[in-house]
Amino acid sequence: MKVLLVQASTMSAEGPIFPIGLSYVGTAIKQKSHDVRIFDINTVPGKWKELVRTVEEWQPDVIGYSMRNIKVALPGEEGSFSQLEPFKEALRYIRRARRDVKIVAGGCAYSLYAKVFMEQMPDIDIGVFAEGEHVFNEVLENLDHPGKVRGVFYRDGDLVLFSGHSHRAIDFHSSVAPDRTLVDIRPYLDYPYSIGVQTKRGCVLKCLHCSDTYLVGSKLRMREPKDVVDEVETLVKKFGASSVFFVDQQFNIPKEHSMGICEEIIRRDLKVKWTAWFNERGLLEEEVRLAKRAGCAYLSCTPDSANDDVLRALRKNLTRADLDHTIDIVKRVDMPISYNFFFPNPGETLKSFYDMMDFIVTSKRKLGKNFLMHGLFIVNTRVYPHSELHRQMLEEGSVDEGHDLVDPVYYDPFPMKYLADGLIGGVQAAYKVRQVYKRMFNIPNPIS
Repeated sequence: MKVLLVQASTMSAEGPIFPIGLSYVGTAIKQKSHDVRIFDINTVPGKWKELVRTVEEWQPDVIGYSMRNIKVALPGEEGSFSQLEPFKEALRYIRRARRDVKIVAGGCAYSLYAKVFMEQMPDIDIGVFAEGEHVFNEVLENLDHPGKVRGVFYRDGDLVLFSGHSHRAIDFHSSVAPDRTLVDIRPYLDYPYSIGVQTKRGCVLKCLHCSDTYLVGSKLRMREPKDVVDEVETLVKKFGASSVFFVDQQFNIPKEHSMGICEEIIRRDLKVKWTAWFNERGLLEEEVRLAKRAGCAYLSCTPDSANDDVLRALRKNLTRADLDHTIDIVKRVDMPISYNFFFPNPGETLKSFYDMMDFIVTSKRKLGKNFLMHGLFIVNTRVYPHSELHRQMLEEGSVDEGHDLVDPVYYDPFPMKYLADGLIGGVQAAYKVRQVYKRMFNIPNPIS
C-alpha cells in the first residue's frame, strides 16, 4: 500500500520544523512493507502545486495528515495557531487531487481537539489519537472498518465516534530511531535546532496549565543513551546536521539519563550543538558543565513565573530560589540560557509581576550576553483542553462548558488583563522589530 504522510503548515516564523512524529509513524509503516513518503508543506516551494502534483502522480492509497502546532504560540504571531483555515486549505487541495483517497489525521494538535477537528474538517475520514506507530498500521488493515481499531475517531454517517483508548503504549525503550530518509532533510539543515531528537516520552510534572501528560502520559519511557547518541551521530555524519534539539518535555529528568547522553556524546567526540528544555529544580553545576562539554549551546527553561506563590498555584516543582540558583550556576559555567514566561497566571499580583521583571533585569545584569533576550518569550496563559487549569476554570464558571477552546481562551482576570495587554504588546512589538532587523541584514540567531 502506498502511504503519503503530509505535515500540515506549522505557521512558524522561526523556520521549518523536522517532522519527527511523522518520521516515527512512517518508519513503523515501512516496517510492514508499505511504500511511504513524507511531504512537508513548510519546505516545498509552490507548496499547493507540488502537493497536488505529488498526489496526482504518485496516487497514494492513504494520506496521513499531521497537525502539530495549535499548541505553540510565539509573540508577534497574531491569530495564534488555533486558526483552522490553513489545515482546511491543504485538505481541499488533497481532495482536489484525489477525491476518493482515505485521509487519516493525527498529531498533537489533532489529539487535543480530535472530536472538534473531525466535526469542523469533514474531509478527514479517520483520526488517530495520541501515539500513532501501532494504531496507524492497524488502521491500514481496517480502512473500511476503523471502529475495530482502538484509539481512533471515525465516522458513522453524520456521527463522529471514538473507538476507545488503545492502551498500547509504545515501548520507547526498544523503539528504533526514525528513518530520516522518508523526507528530504536538506531544507532543515539551514535552521539551527530545527531537527529534533526524542530521548524519552512522558512527563512526571503536573503543571496546572499543561496538557502534555494527556498526550504522552505521566510515566517516563526512556531510550538507552547509546541509542540516542547513535541517532545523533547518524544525523551529524550521514546527513550533515550541525545542531539538534532534544524535544523531551524535560531533558534533565531524570539527571542520570540526560548526563548519560552527554557522557556518550563526549566519549564519541561528536561535534554537534544542541539545546533542550531543562528543569531548574536541583540543577547541578556538574550537569551544566557536562552539557557544555557535550555541545549544549544554551539551556532552555520555562519556569512560567518567578514568584513563589504563583509557582505553587501553577503546581510547578520550582521555587524562586531554584531560578536564582540556576542563574548562579550558568554564570560560573559561562553557559547561555533562555527563558519562557506566561502572564498572567493564577495567583498573579502586582508583586508577582514585579518579581518576574526583577528576575529578568537582575539576570540580564548578571549574565550579560549569556541571558538570551532573543530567546525570551513572555506570552499570555492560554487555556488548553484536558489541562487542570481548564477544569479549574470550568468549576469557577470563568469559561463556558460548551467552548471547544479551538478559538483561543486566555487566563486574563481583571485587572491583570490590562497589565498583560501592555506587557505582551511590548514584547510583540520588540519581536517584530527583531524579525525585520534579522531579515534586512540576514542575521542568524545569536546561538547558531
